[in-house]
Amino acid sequence: MSRVLALVLALGMTGCGDDDAVVDASIDAAADGAPEDAATDEDAATDTARPRAALEGPAVVFVGEEACYATGLVAEQYRFFWGDGDRDETSAPEACHEWTFPGSFLVSVEAGDRSATLAVSAVLRPAEVSPESASPLLYDEARHVAWVANADAGTVAIVDLGASTFREISVCATPRTLGRAGRVVAVACEDDRLVRLSADDETILGTTELPRGSAPFGVAGDPRREDRFVVTLAQSGALAVVSEGEASTFAIGSDPRGIAIAGDGRVLVTRWRGAQEGATIFVGRLDDAGAIQSEGAALLPRQEGLDSDTDNSGVPSFLDAVLLTPDGERALVPALKANNVTGIFRTGLPLESQTTARAVMMELLPTEGLAYEESFRLAFDDLDFASAVTTTRLGDRLFVAMMGAQRVVALSAFRFDVVGSIANVGIAPRGLAIDRDGHLLVFSELSRELRVYDVSDLSREPEPLAVIATVETEPLSPVLLRGKQL
Repeated sequence: MSRVLALVLALGMTGCGDDDAVVDASIDAAADGAPEDAATDEDAATDTARPRAALEGPAVVFVGEEACYATGLVAEQYRFFWGDGDRDETSAPEACHEWTFPGSFLVSVEAGDRSATLAVSAVLRPAEVSPESASPLLYDEARHVAWVANADAGTVAIVDLGASTFREISVCATPRTLGRAGRVVAVACEDDRLVRLSADDETILGTTELPRGSAPFGVAGDPRREDRFVVTLAQSGALAVVSEGEASTFAIGSDPRGIAIAGDGRVLVTRWRGAQEGATIFVGRLDDAGAIQSEGAALLPRQEGLDSDTDNSGVPSFLDAVLLTPDGERALVPALKANNVTGIFRTGLPLESQTTARAVMMELLPTEGLAYEESFRLAFDDLDFASAVTTTRLGDRLFVAMMGAQRVVALSAFRFDVVGSIANVGIAPRGLAIDRDGHLLVFSELSRELRVYDVSDLSREPEPLAVIATVETEPLSPVLLRGKQL
């Protein structure tokens, strides 16, 4: 079974068999309690002789690869239930299983009149060459530091996560996002420059002048090469490929913002504003010579007839980020869904707070060749613009930041069930990342801070392990800063 087919079959979730099918779901922001697939032990409270770890094995497994589980319960016969419809009966206290599609599963074993359960996530194995994407927050595992683009201050902050300290480097006016290619970090600057720095000693390696008035926004490194980057030029409708400081430009159409590059050279670029019929994602390929070859566009279509207290009609807009999951196959796009269907002028019915706009996230899957199409759309209830998304290192959990709500929502990776949330993450969270310890990093642009959370247990809302400043001196007056925050 191919990796993409496995995704399509996952619990019947996607609609890729129908060219016009987009599966839509609505998530209530209040559902921020314990995950439904959390490990349980119903007998533990009454049976002190029963061990808590009565079923042991990996909590995350790879689709198509065998994983083994063992129980400490003693019995003559055992029945293992794998959560995907399969089960095994054996006289041994252990059994192995291979999941054929991704998702969250509750594995259980019955040993006589006793039983035990364990939550397991089946994911696609991460790609050999990890994809890269643009973000104002970049984590460097080699040095255990986080790089942060301070747009208002004109600096990049390097945060030492071990010591909870930071230092700033002045780079340009309005640095928007960061990208990495090998041990080079690039900063896309709205003043028409790309600044390249050493990831090892933080020195500036060079500055590339880009077309005047082009307003660079997103930058992602070529995962296959050292010191080659692709930059979205928001005002000139083009991409710039910068190799060792030299730039070439390729027209792709208006409003390019977010960008992600896969290990095989696939390039996905979001267009910032949705049109009447929907939003679009440019799909292309970065070839070995550094040229961009267009492969068309993916449409994120307008939705109609959804106005209620949990969803609204309209089109995705404000698309300034796109993330490829660790397997390099799925693309995730956080955004805002604006209602351009209903209203006094259009239908004679007034818009209300529940039907004007809300946060959404789209999933896209590759089809034939390099084409992509939307497979799932998630609407968030009572939450605004979804401004960033990241995944755990193996891709079994997703985290989505909500700009105005100052909240991060955690989701299961394939069904998109809410498995927890974190409130009060700072003002205007724009960047998310996972560090080598599995901690969630949240960059909140307008409270000028990086927050660190332990998200290993989402049954309760975690408190920050650290809150680290990202600017030494506030660049705005108190009134202007407060105005931006509001």
